[in-house]
Amino acid sequence: MAIILDVDGTLLDTQEKKTEAYEEIIKRINEHFPNKNIDMNLFWSIVRIQFELFSDFRKNDLEIRLRMIKALRDFNSMKFNELLPHLVEIYWEKLLEGKEYPKAREFIEKIANNKIEYYLFSDCSIEEMEFKIKLFSNSFFPKFPTIFISDHRKSSNSNIICLGRNKTPETFDFLKKEYQTKIMVGDSELFDIIPAKKAGLVTFHVRNGEFGNIAEKIIEVLK
Repeated sequence: MAIILDVDGTLLDTQEKKTEAYEEIIKRINEHFPNKNIDMNLFWSIVRIQFELFSDFRKNDLEIRLRMIKALRDFNSMKFNELLPHLVEIYWEKLLEGKEYPKAREFIEKIANNKIEYYLFSDCSIEEMEFKIKLFSNSFFPKFPTIFISDHRKSSNSNIICLGRNKTPETFDFLKKEYQTKIMVGDSELFDIIPAKKAGLVTFHVRNGEFGNIAEKIIEVLK
């Protein structure tokens, strides 16, 4: 039996940086297109629509969201295309400020010491996952894990398995059958806990990198 660990907001403190990046991106768009009325509510609506349109994450995932906003607000194409690379760069620069949660290392050590197999699962593209891997120190994982991501392409990194699907009950059911996963540990009620529960996995909700006695509970469940 094995466990699945979410990455952003669970092992890595990146969620706040992502939000800061999105807010800065919206600010820049409004500076260049002052009468188009772009706000974070619109941005998150676009994210939800994208989840419905695409079953996986792609290389130009952020670009797709921004182009959907462009189409919705009818931006000048030439001006927007000149701005777009700078908007994407804001995201990568902010993500670079992410770091490991201190308690996450202790949690991983307890799991590894009890010979429990663990996988990572992140709704992201190959490029973003490879970027996140660099945020972990060399000693964070006793044994570097297999990582599931939602991208539909094939990664050259043998540790990354592209599932071509997001975190849905069907995805978690597939992982349960193919990889004998029994437990999901994550920070998002919507994207981690609820779909994993629907697939019959035991779930543990982590908030702000605080694991409490979750490791001990997992060890008990998997006895």
